[in-house]
Amino acid sequence: MLLSYLNLKYPSLKFSPQISRAIDYIRTHLSEPLTISLLCKHCCMSRANFFRAFKRATGLSPVTFINLERIKRAAELIMQGYHTLADVCYQVGFSSVSYFIRTFKKYVGMTPQQYRAFVAAELWRL
Repeated sequence: MLLSYLNLKYPSLKFSPQISRAIDYIRTHLSEPLTISLLCKHCCMSRANFFRAFKRATGLSPVTFINLERIKRAAELIMQGYHTLADVCYQVGFSSVSYFIRTFKKYVGMTPQQYRAFVAAELWRL
């Protein structure tokens, strides 16, 4: 069961320059606190325009997009196998392990520990 969110394709292949800038900023600063206000300033857009443009371009709210990017990066780190879950949590920008676990389970369908076991079992099958 590899998860659709981890292989997410965005509806719009061509983003506006502001949204592309926001997406690049999110991806390069995942481990830092990311706020909508910060992204709006970075894109020189009002909050309402930013939300509307972001949703139109990606099909997701900015907060959902940030969480999905963090979860995708966390899944990559978990697959490497040598990071503790707390390390993964903080490396991808979550400030609470319990929130990280809840969010991971929401998008992936299993906890990070279950995902690690799932990946290990899949590797043994190969």
